[in-house]
Amino acid sequence: MVRMLMTINISKGWKTWSEMAKGLEPQMNEAGAKMIWAGSNPDETAVYVLVEMDDPSMIKTFGERPDIAAIREKAGADVALSYQNDNLMKRVGPLAATINSKICMLADVQDPKSLDRLYEKITQTWGRLDFLVHALAYSDKEELTGRFVNSTRDNFLNSMDISCYSFVNLAKRSIPLMTNGGSLLTVTYMGGKRVTPNYNVMGPAKAALESSVRYLANDLGPEGIRVNAISPGPMKTLAGAAIGGARQVFRNTEKNSPLRRNADLDAVGNAALFLLSENSGSTTGEIIYVDGGYHVMGLPQLENL
Repeated sequence: MVRMLMTINISKGWKTWSEMAKGLEPQMNEAGAKMIWAGSNPDETAVYVLVEMDDPSMIKTFGERPDIAAIREKAGADVALSYQNDNLMKRVGPLAATINSKICMLADVQDPKSLDRLYEKITQTWGRLDFLVHALAYSDKEELTGRFVNSTRDNFLNSMDISCYSFVNLAKRSIPLMTNGGSLLTVTYMGGKRVTPNYNVMGPAKAALESSVRYLANDLGPEGIRVNAISPGPMKTLAGAAIGGARQVFRNTEKNSPLRRNADLDAVGNAALFLLSENSGSTTGEIIYVDGGYHVMGLPQLENL
């Protein structure tokens, strides 16, 4: 059984399409296919449909928007996206559809068979891999507040496995596909170097991740594979909101960074594009801060003391 994400352009809105889709259910069931989830973009001109089926060859490609194709060709990248569960697919799916991603699959870094399927799909689709972006971390939300000393053993080990070891594991899996060299990129945070209230177990996890960047850079350098990390400041993201006191931290870095602002998603994305491209061809083992300069500060700005 295979899951595939499809994009369907519509002209009569979500309600009309939903009614039409209900009428197709008997035919889909007969063909061994099942609709798992569907959603539309804000202006209801496209529908994103997650379908589960026995034989993916029954789905044909409907073509690619020329404007998106031109942009992607200019950047030189076809992108595969993965998601941990169906709830997160609702966020990743529309993005995959926007960039006409050929691969958007369930992948759990703690499930080897799940990763096997992902890498088999990448091998079948492209036969090689130029870069990997590792943008995931985890801690029990209940332990992202209070004292670090109260961390439980189970959450400590689980957080380290998901937040750090997964990068090492994905790097190992990516090496055979990076026959012409490549770039491995992960995302860290200043809490791995300096104490950040409520960050707790994620501090040691990010510290281990940053150390892994340096060791992997040394291991893989002879094969032309570069390994780096981006360290953004606090971001208004789903993950960032889980940390206790996130709003106060966001306001503090905004007031006290040299640029007097926090980085936005575009700033992080542009830094990632640099590190993934040949423009950073001699850069490896680095932690690149994208935080408005906050990491250089020893004290708050005078007006905030």
